[in-house]
Amino acid sequence: KLNKLPISPGYIDWHLLFCLRLAQVVSRKRENAALPLIKVQQNPKGFKLKVSKTWLEKNPFIQFGLNKEASDWKKIEWKYEIELY
Repeated sequence: KLNKLPISPGYIDWHLLFCLRLAQVVSRKRENAALPLIKVQQNPKGFKLKVSKTWLEKNPFIQFGLNKEASDWKKIEWKYEIELY
């Protein structure tokens, strides 16, 4: 859980943590299905994720997981925006 981690900018590699957590969410189904283009943009103390609306509509569990991630990051006062294209 993110809110259980020590909140020290120098202690945690936040970029790596973000990437690992994103990989876990999108690979949850354990299928070899193709992923859409997912773009990540770093913001001051946060991230913006751009992902296909059509793909998320076809993968509601992944959409739920991404929304849960956004909620978890918000708890530690980091931005996690999801933008659909």
